[in-house]
Amino acid sequence: MKYKQIDHPADIKVRVFGKTKKEIFLNALKALNDILEPEIEEKQTQEEIELESTSIENLLIEFLNEALYFTETKKEIYQDIDFKEFNDEKIKATLYGQAAKEFKQEIKAATYHELEFKKQDDQYQTTILFDI
Repeated sequence: MKYKQIDHPADIKVRVFGKTKKEIFLNALKALNDILEPEIEEKQTQEEIELESTSIENLLIEFLNEALYFTETKKEIYQDIDFKEFNDEKIKATLYGQAAKEFKQEIKAATYHELEFKKQDDQYQTTILFDI
């Protein structure tokens, strides 16, 4: 399981799973995509991304909001990531995706509210609240 949606009265809350921290970032991006419900076009796209932050939690939220910014401004959706550099405080990567005609759901932002990032048994998991 890559992620599951958790009931929330006003926004959209997901718990994301991954064997590695990189996989958490990819699966969180996939959750974001699924929530948006895009109508995808065939045109392939890519965006370079470089972010620095003070922790893995902050980096994850900044990453999702940067991807959301590209999604909103360029009308693109991203399904894959090629990490060129990755640690708990920095990402340098290429996002690969497709153009999108429209989105059925609007997300304002990934938030820090109720954010947690932990390793349990042999996998990582994080909880993310998306403001809609």
